[in-house]
Amino acid sequence: MTAILLSPHQDDETLFAAYTCLKHRPHIVTVFRSVNQEANGITAAEREAEQFEAAAILGCTLEQWPHPDDNPDWDAVRSDLRALDDRAWPTVVYAPWPEEHGGHPQHDAVGELALKVFRKRRVRYYATYRVGGPRTEGTPVEPEPWMIRQKLLALACYKSQIERGPRRFFEHALTEWTRR
Repeated sequence: MTAILLSPHQDDETLFAAYTCLKHRPHIVTVFRSVNQEANGITAAEREAEQFEAAAILGCTLEQWPHPDDNPDWDAVRSDLRALDDRAWPTVVYAPWPEEHGGHPQHDAVGELALKVFRKRRVRYYATYRVGGPRTEGTPVEPEPWMIRQKLLALACYKSQIERGPRRFFEHALTEWTRR
């Protein structure tokens, strides 16, 4: 089985789908390069280095796409997803669960594009959050005890987010959900 996990931004795979990563070892594809956080003094290179370290702890391979998170070209993202499908032929694709109201627009769009490109039978959703709101709850993911330690180690790789970024999700990051 070839598994892919679409992570819109660096850290989404660890915050919201680490247990899925540890169990299924998908190839992580990070869709957006971090530009928005440069205002906080956090560079794209710094975030990418943190994610490569976290992905190694999760036992996953990783690739970073060049689409900037400040103004993505959605046609180019769709084209790259189609090329990924042709190249990898994934049997399962883990993607952010599109929210009905108030979800992170880039998470929602990646989840919606995944459904269009990879079709319903191959897409499995992981829950993220609503903008300004709480984490989205669905079906709880039950980790094995060893997975909790690995997730904590992977979370600790994101020093820029914990020390200088929006860290609210790191404070309550052990629980994960999938779509009901």
